[in-house]
Amino acid sequence: MHAKKHWLLQRVSSIALVPLCIWFALLLTKLSIMDHSNFIDWLSAPINTYFAIILLPVMFFHITLGLQVILEDYVHVEKTRNIYILLINIVCFLLTLIGLLSIFTIIYK
Repeated sequence: MHAKKHWLLQRVSSIALVPLCIWFALLLTKLSIMDHSNFIDWLSAPINTYFAIILLPVMFFHITLGLQVILEDYVHVEKTRNIYILLINIVCFLLTLIGLLSIFTIIYK
């Protein structure tokens, strides 16, 4: 990926993560007093569902970009670096998919 585009995408995703992380931190404070059914009701509220659905791909995309920069800085063998980047992309994609499927399973059960 072009360095300037990579830099810009990392900044945009980090800006998007600020309100999402604040929302998630508020969730964590409420989570200790919620039982399972209250959590299901809370997550089923449209705004919370939307935030959860947006949080996962943005977060894992940001993680992917950050880890790629680390690999580019510290792994000097191009073939090895490209394999690691591919693995990170696959793992983050799968984690995003699993997270989204979990959310849909919870709210549509």
